Amino acid sequence: MLHLAWGTEREVLWDVVDALLFLLCTEPPGPEKQPMVTWLSGRTRRTKRIVEPLNRLLVESRSVYEVTPDRRGLQRRMEVGLSEALNTAADAAGTSGYLAARRSLDRARDKLMAVHADPSGSYVDAIRAVEAVACPTFLPRDPLPTLGKVRDHLRDADAKYAYALTDKSGKPGDTRGVVAMLTDLWEGHSDRHAGGPREVPVTQEAAEAALTTATALVTLLSKKAVRPRPDAATQRREAR
Repeated sequence: MLHLAWGTEREVLWDVVDALLFLLCTEPPGPEKQPMVTWLSGRTRRTKRIVEPLNRLLVESRSVYEVTPDRRGLQRRMEVGLSEALNTAADAAGTSGYLAARRSLDRARDKLMAVHADPSGSYVDAIRAVEAVACPTFLPRDPLPTLGKVRDHLRDADAKYAYALTDKSGKPGDTRGVVAMLTDLWEGHSDRHAGGPREVPVTQEAAEAALTTATALVTLLSKKAVRPRPDAATQRREAR
């Protein structure tokens, strides 16, 4: 490491560390591995010798970077609140059977927090995470569902759905707040279409806001915070 660092520009050193972690370290063993087998693994012991002191150094120096959960690279340090919210959303999606949403949230986070961040790619995966829950929930028969169609459906059929938060009278609330979140996420994707006057590169701040919004939506929709009103459900059963 000393020889690699000598004479190297400081900004490039993060790339050096990131690359070395990928080359020299191994991912944490899965629960199916026997403890003794794990302990005897040379790569596991080497990874521990590399990662533990590096993590201490990054924390003590208050670096903006930290070692990734798989121990094979660096990522930007995420705020505790967003990290916890992402874990909650991922658990809610996984428990409800929306595994694609969980995977998309993971990809969005990884792209956003990478040493060389990809805010545009992160934004795409944030939208996909919400679509993975919302499309089968609200547009199960649409052959080409999108988040925009889900937004329009909830906006136009607001009377058929109830939101878990109640209104001032104590009755189930309407979906206007959720529709507003969907609108912000959908319309804020500023580089979705190329060549037009409204094409604007997605910034890091915009991608982080998108991930925060997507995290909340995945949690709410996975937990059925928006559901058909009882009278609407009855009407559908009677119409069958």
